[in-house]
Amino acid sequence: MIDIPELSKNRLKYYKKLHRKKYRDQFNMYFGEGLRLFDAALRSDHARLKHVIISSDFFSGKHGAVVYEQCRENGIDLSICKATDMSMLSSESTPPGILFILDKPAEFKLTKPAAIDETVVYLEKVSDPGNLGTIIRSAAWFGLKTIILSPGSVDPWSPKTVKASAGGIFLVRIILNTDIRTLSALLPEHDFAATVLKDGLPLNKWKVSNKSVIFFGPEAHGLSEEILGKIKHRIHIPGTDQQESLNLSVAAGIVLYHYHLYRQSQD
Repeated sequence: MIDIPELSKNRLKYYKKLHRKKYRDQFNMYFGEGLRLFDAALRSDHARLKHVIISSDFFSGKHGAVVYEQCRENGIDLSICKATDMSMLSSESTPPGILFILDKPAEFKLTKPAAIDETVVYLEKVSDPGNLGTIIRSAAWFGLKTIILSPGSVDPWSPKTVKASAGGIFLVRIILNTDIRTLSALLPEHDFAATVLKDGLPLNKWKVSNKSVIFFGPEAHGLSEEILGKIKHRIHIPGTDQQESLNLSVAAGIVLYHYHLYRQSQD
């Protein structure tokens, strides 16, 4: 008979606080939900799984015994809880039945000289966690390893961002609170490229260098003038012009796909 300890009231109260950035920063932890995301975390060398919590209904289902064995084999603490407690922990209106706690990765800071020899993504004041998570997902899919966030960007460890990343959050390095002046000083050999709504080079004409910084800004008003003043390549995604702009994560996905294809063609 499998015996799984019940999640204590103290742990429940403690983990509930991870819905707020203040406590994610204070405890240096965040959480993810769902079986697919758990499997992605388990496969990643960079995800530091700390504690897995499953509901009693999940445990009695077809995946319960498998998750138990995975936690046992990997030395991960496992607890069981009531459905009502899982609803209190979960960020979902219909909880998936499995939630897991992770240690946040050690913060990487850009120092001079910067040890970054590849193309990176820079996001300025991205406020929507779903957009950020989707961009992280696309970046990971197309092989980019580093995402840099400006001050004022949404927390990458929020539950919505983690979910939208679909496991990409476990595959990329995220550098926080880096302004354009710091970036310019520490990555002087990188080409700076950004999408613009008009008067830019058509995307299919953009020749990607080995080391680029690809900038994306908020949908409402785009990149700041300070950043645009540093841009070497202004890129336009041609369309019908029947709408004002593309969704940020959609635009990023298109640009990163072009980046991937171009780099493949040069290999």
